[in-house]
Amino acid sequence: YAQCRIKRLFEIVIDFPDSKNAVQDLKQCLVKTNLRSHLVRSLRLSVEERLLHPGVNTSDIITAYVSAIKALMFLDPTGVMMENVCEPLKKYLRNRDDTVKCIVSNLTDDSESSNDLMEEFCKDLYSYEGNMDIIDSNTADWAVLGAKNKSWRVWQPEPVDSPPDSTPDSSKANIISMLVNIYGSKDMFVNEYKSLLGDRLLSSYSFNMEKEIRNLELLKLKFGEQNLFACEAMLKDISESKRINSNILEQLKQTGVSKMSNLVVNANNLKCLILSEQFWPKLKEEKIDLPSELEQIQTRFMKSYEAFKGNRTLVWKNSLGLVKIEVEIGRQTFEFEVSPIHVAVIMQFQEKETWIVCELAQELKMCSFVLKKKILFWKAQGLLKQVSNSSEDDVPNEVYTLVKDSSKLNKNKNLVEIEEEQEKTEKVSDVLKENEINLYWNFTQSMLRSGGCLPLERIHAWLKLYANPDLTIEQVKFLVDLKTKEQLLKYNAGLYRLNK
Repeated sequence: YAQCRIKRLFEIVIDFPDSKNAVQDLKQCLVKTNLRSHLVRSLRLSVEERLLHPGVNTSDIITAYVSAIKALMFLDPTGVMMENVCEPLKKYLRNRDDTVKCIVSNLTDDSESSNDLMEEFCKDLYSYEGNMDIIDSNTADWAVLGAKNKSWRVWQPEPVDSPPDSTPDSSKANIISMLVNIYGSKDMFVNEYKSLLGDRLLSSYSFNMEKEIRNLELLKLKFGEQNLFACEAMLKDISESKRINSNILEQLKQTGVSKMSNLVVNANNLKCLILSEQFWPKLKEEKIDLPSELEQIQTRFMKSYEAFKGNRTLVWKNSLGLVKIEVEIGRQTFEFEVSPIHVAVIMQFQEKETWIVCELAQELKMCSFVLKKKILFWKAQGLLKQVSNSSEDDVPNEVYTLVKDSSKLNKNKNLVEIEEEQEKTEKVSDVLKENEINLYWNFTQSMLRSGGCLPLERIHAWLKLYANPDLTIEQVKFLVDLKTKEQLLKYNAGLYRLNK
């Protein structure tokens, strides 16, 4: 019976706590059988084969990691079994680029996984009174930790299979601290939260910050108020912007509605985020001349702000922000929420229905390659179509024209999704070209046929020796990840082999 449970233990762990009864049965079996080591080896192998490869999303690996901690701590309260099984998970997550981002995002959004992590976060905060620091196994005061543990009278020694760097029992069930300790430092998490908070605040125009304030107050208890001072200043900017907007828009109401050409701008709909730049993450800027209609609204707002604040003025970030526009195609009207740059681009097609990319870039005074990205958004929406494709001296000379058939419009994708797809495509093209992929793949196949299983570093060394001395390990990682997704390679325990 125990052998049967162990074979299905991976599924049982992933389904925890719904599978709590099955774990309880296995716990009783381990008392009467000598299968502890077999269980650890079997589950660890299942984790490496089914989770630790490029085909699994980082967020799914983190969810599995949390479930494994809960299930294995229930199975073995000493935490030794959990440490032995989860060590490969911890090492693998440390090497993933988006691990910190996923943890912080899951902790602060409204998803179901976020609610679970927030519950664990609150347990973490109050597990020890006044002790909010991450436990370092090398410097932990065992006497203090033992005094804080109410069950010290029934203390038991660590099992014989306990790893030499094992942490105190009290910290093993502390899920948030274990996630933070993947990197051994809280600085990366604080910086990632600051970046994530900035993105959220810049993409939200409701000025409703209750949820973000709650998250910040909880994080301050864990990471310290001083470390999150910049985040507090960012939220203060939002509340201050709300107050300033109310005062200035009251003045702008006196001028009523401004009508210029085909654009209708209502002063009541204008909202401006006024940021203290030194506290915010570095803002992405793309230079562009906005349409005169938008510039006049900016000028009116800035003059009112200068009158309100006295000796201060505003520096506009034209590439940031959000504009709600209505586009009429035939007899139908479509609404879009886009950046000011996207508005500037599509407005040019009001005056002239067909544009060459390089000419439109000169008109808007912006980089032609940046402009092409913005045009691709409107193309994906079906509002523009490409009528020719040519280039000279790396200058985009594609020709785009306005679509007049409303049936061809596609609003299934939003601005963020399309720009993320463009960034992924750019990263792929920057890493390796198609002919290089084929060349390096042929070398890699030959190596794996003769060498069997090889780690990434060994593959990189061989390719540098026989194919290209300038090849970086990031490029090789891209190659093997690509072939793993295509199921031409198998990845297990840090080694790659051909999928026969």
